[in-house]
Amino acid sequence: MSGRPGGEDQGSLAPPRNAFRMPQGGYSRAGQPALHRLEAGRTVLVVDDRPENLYIISQVLEEYLPGCRVEAASSGAAALAAAGRLPLDGALVDVQMPGMDGFELCRRFKAEPHTAHVPVILITSHEGSSELRAQGLDAGADDFISRPMDNVELVARVRSILRIKSAEDELRNAAASLEELVTERTRQLSIEKERARQYLDQASSIFVGIDARGDVNLVNAKALQVLERRQEEVLGGNWFEAFVPPQCCEAMRVACRRVLDQGEPPEKGLECHLVSRSGASRLIHWQFSPIRDESQMITGVLCSGEDITERRRTEELLQKLAAAVEQTADAVIITDATGSIQYVNPAFEKMTGYGRSEVIGRNPRLLKSGKLSARFYRDVWTTIGSGQTWHGRFVNRKKDGTLYQEDCTISPVTSPDGEIVNFVAMKRDVTQELALTEQLHQSQKMESIGRLAGGIAHDFNNLLTPILGYAGLCLMELEGEHPHRQYLEIIQESAESAAAMTRQLLAFTRKQTVVSEVVSLNEKVAETGRMLRRIIGEDVELVTDLSPEAGNILADGSQIQQILMNLAANARDAMPRGGRLTIRTSRFDPEADLPPGSGEPRAGEYVLLSVSDTGCGMDEVTRSRLFEPFFTTKEPGKGTGLGLATVYWVVRQQKGSIEVDSQPEQGTTFRIYFPRVDEEPSTEEADAYSDLAAERDYSVLVVDDEEKILRMVCDVLTVYGYRPTAAASAEAALQAATRSPEEFHLLLADVVLPQMNGRELAEKLVQANPELRVLYMSGYTRQLLPEVASGESSVNFLRKPFSVETLLAKVKEALARTG
Repeated sequence: MSGRPGGEDQGSLAPPRNAFRMPQGGYSRAGQPALHRLEAGRTVLVVDDRPENLYIISQVLEEYLPGCRVEAASSGAAALAAAGRLPLDGALVDVQMPGMDGFELCRRFKAEPHTAHVPVILITSHEGSSELRAQGLDAGADDFISRPMDNVELVARVRSILRIKSAEDELRNAAASLEELVTERTRQLSIEKERARQYLDQASSIFVGIDARGDVNLVNAKALQVLERRQEEVLGGNWFEAFVPPQCCEAMRVACRRVLDQGEPPEKGLECHLVSRSGASRLIHWQFSPIRDESQMITGVLCSGEDITERRRTEELLQKLAAAVEQTADAVIITDATGSIQYVNPAFEKMTGYGRSEVIGRNPRLLKSGKLSARFYRDVWTTIGSGQTWHGRFVNRKKDGTLYQEDCTISPVTSPDGEIVNFVAMKRDVTQELALTEQLHQSQKMESIGRLAGGIAHDFNNLLTPILGYAGLCLMELEGEHPHRQYLEIIQESAESAAAMTRQLLAFTRKQTVVSEVVSLNEKVAETGRMLRRIIGEDVELVTDLSPEAGNILADGSQIQQILMNLAANARDAMPRGGRLTIRTSRFDPEADLPPGSGEPRAGEYVLLSVSDTGCGMDEVTRSRLFEPFFTTKEPGKGTGLGLATVYWVVRQQKGSIEVDSQPEQGTTFRIYFPRVDEEPSTEEADAYSDLAAERDYSVLVVDDEEKILRMVCDVLTVYGYRPTAAASAEAALQAATRSPEEFHLLLADVVLPQMNGRELAEKLVQANPELRVLYMSGYTRQLLPEVASGESSVNFLRKPFSVETLLAKVKEALARTG
């Protein structure tokens, strides 16, 4: 308030008498006590309907409470309005005011939130002070002062409520700060709790909290996933009874009890299984830690588990892989990025001859053979260095110097960032496999040649048969001194040579028809002598040394001739400047003739055929490959490589064996051992054509799809007294037999016929005429007549091409054997 009151009416500000008692001495503005000046910056509201009282109180407070702001209100309504716009720290309210007295105003202050904490001092009179005080306390007053007021008491009372207000403000501020702190801490704890929950739920490990009784009070998402259960199904359940399988329950219970009692978990944890709702079993590695309360008392156990099911499976798989790598038949090499060997498996040691300790830290180039170019190795490194896998074949050298071939796959191994850190090589020795493959190719080649030879033999022999037949007929008719006889003999020899060539090809392909009989090896050597002299030439001397005690063998005579001719041709090529070819025969007894220590003796006795030359000889390498098909040391175009291979297979067909002795520039000796037999060769020989004539009137059904052969056979049979009937097919033969079922004594049929072969035809005719004799003829009968091909003599067989005397002799023999 400002200004001085003037006038004496009720509204003047002149103080009434006895309203205040001024302080007696000492309490002046200059001499006021040194207090904390709590009033500084405080606002006090004075409410009184009498202006003079407002003035005096305001003056006193302003005088004695410097820094304190004093506001005046002359009514309750004005006081409420002032309280609405000002922050009040205290109020002096006169009790007796018209309209709204001090009690009502106090109640209003205490009822409003923004004034509820404002201390109120009620100004009362001396009359009825007890009742007024009771009424004031009921209204919420904080203090009372009675008129007439002492200034010192007034100031003290105001200062007291200001101090109370200040203390309450501080308390309220402190409480508000504490509440804010508690709220913030509660919020932070809630956030931390939520973060912990999220961490647990997002963790890849299993977390389960159990109390001292074993009941679950915490479980994370991973645990629920493994258990295949919802949270409400797990929380509160007993961990050991409901979720741990019986075989693991006791071990886990002991571990948890140790944590609860001693606070010390097992050092290495515990491995046990968890079984899900569906029955799937997972192997878990558990760690245990105590759960403590605020007083550090252990109240439970936190079980943290890692699902190691896949890791254990991976470890087991790696162990299996390691065992597989160690035991695999393929060599495995692991190097670093520079090619330094870090690992080799036992198969590598076996394949190369190098021990593991000998190669670790070294480069695989120690296996280089020098057979591959530098460019080859550069291409390998370029491929694998670019991160690609290389596949190929190496020619390498073993520790002992032996060369070998290997199929190899080299793969780079990269780190997660793509850097090459290792190379892994898988190697397989294919040396033997390649050799077998080459043998297979040779075998397939021989099989193809065999098929071709079979077809050629059939057709070529069909051509040679009429040549030999008609040449023989002509020779029978001509006298010994006839000038054309020598021409016919040359024709006959040429045809026989061509037939021999065909037999050689068939023998080489093992498709020749073998007709075994008891023969004298000496006689066969003697018979072949003239032909051998033509083969070896005039500059090579032929010497024969035939032992009378050599004995006989069971063989195909024509194949013995093939052996001699091929060995003679081989000897001639080894003696380009001439020399000597020696053929010996002798009887060989292994027990008596083999020196001690020469190996296991042969069983039985043998006839030894020895063929020696004085030629250039052979080294060990050539000798080791001597009987390989297509192997030859001759220049291209001058040798097929079939001659000695043919000899080898013919000897094997005759159940014999062959040995070779040769040194460079010291000649060569072939020794062939044939099993010796005690039987003697047949003495029935066609010395005179007249002995081959028909003994009586025999009717012969001749069947062959080759017209020239058919005519020749019929002509020969007619000349020598037989009654032949010609049939160019099996159907024609059946028709002829149907017309005269009892007429024919002998069926002479080619084995290979269109539509129906000779054997099928014979079966039909013999069924109709059991007395019918059968003689087969063919140049290639391996499949159709296996008995003949194997050398059995139970079947009458005439091999094409044949001579007149052979034809007549076989016909006579067939009629005799079956009649």
